[in-house]
Amino acid sequence: MEQELLHQLKKRDSERKQERERHREQIEQLEQDRRAAEDKHKLAMFQERQEREREVEANLEEKQKLQSLLRKFESSCKALQRSESQISSQLNKQKAYVVELQATHRSQETAWIL
Repeated sequence: MEQELLHQLKKRDSERKQERERHREQIEQLEQDRRAAEDKHKLAMFQERQEREREVEANLEEKQKLQSLLRKFESSCKALQRSESQISSQLNKQKAYVVELQATHRSQETAWIL
């Protein structure tokens, strides 16, 4: 009887040790899973931050290109305005010259008639 009790105690003790070992392994596995999830989250956050930084950099480059194009466009507009002003001035000079030639021609016709 004593031996059977001793055997049962040893058996329970062995079962408890196995249960503790299983719990310890489960805890270790949960801890590993938690660390893996944290690492995965950190990596995702890092990648997301890198992507935002790339987008910001690309937007900045695009803005710089657009600003450069805008400056070129404004410069072209000013050049066109200067050209238009010069053409208008030349046209007015030519009109004045034509009017002067017409007046000279009329006065010569009048002189011929007289």
